[in-house]
Amino acid sequence: MSNIGQHHGVIVGVDTHKDEHVAVGINQLGARLGEFHLTTTTRGYAALERWAMRMGEGQFLDGALAYTAMTLQSAIVQDYAGKAWDEPKGQDKLGSGPLHRAYKASDGWLFIGARKSDLAKLSSVLGLEDLTEHEGEYLEQILEKGFLKDTVDEWVGRLNAAGIGAHKVVTNWRDLMDDPWVQSHGLSITRDHEGWGPITTIGPAPRMSRTPVRPGRVASKPGSDAHEILAEIGMAGDLDRLVKAGVIRLDGVMASEPIPR
Repeated sequence: MSNIGQHHGVIVGVDTHKDEHVAVGINQLGARLGEFHLTTTTRGYAALERWAMRMGEGQFLDGALAYTAMTLQSAIVQDYAGKAWDEPKGQDKLGSGPLHRAYKASDGWLFIGARKSDLAKLSSVLGLEDLTEHEGEYLEQILEKGFLKDTVDEWVGRLNAAGIGAHKVVTNWRDLMDDPWVQSHGLSITRDHEGWGPITTIGPAPRMSRTPVRPGRVASKPGSDAHEILAEIGMAGDLDRLVKAGVIRLDGVMASEPIPR
């Protein structure tokens, strides 16, 4: 789903394709409320809007991977008189300049985001000579040597206290998922999964004041939803017969395990 509109507990998601989009409306419990097919034309989009608005009015959230990519790259994709196409390139690039890049400390890496007006404070934090007259590669070399003298935590603490943006670069995903801040903000959640025990997964990132996003239920054990699904289509009474015939299996199916024929 690339576009989501939320209207008083109703979620409208749009699966986008080149010539046709498919919209589906569900409620907060996940029950399907309707489906709408539209052509990728002005008339089609207008029809989609009318169809979605019939479900109610409220918040609207529009998102897509293309939107995110363009937002992050907007500063380097705009053309204007005097534009210098000198944006950072390559997977090994550490940042966009000496005051906005990653530096290696004695035990890891940190990223700083400072302004030129912060150079005096940066000089004081690092215990270095006045850096206000330096720039470019020479300033970068001075900072590289300076940051090697202490640990990441020490530098981040001192820089933040001085009003300079800095944070630890986390390269191990386990460390990131176990980070107290990440956990306290619900971005890393650990819950019991039937047959597997506690499993840590990512939590929902969006933050909306009137309709807070909550984690969905944990992944169910293969086969455990059979009765509920059959009940939804009016076949709850056929469960035993389907199990006996081998059409449905309730136990003994491991996640990702192919069912033997």
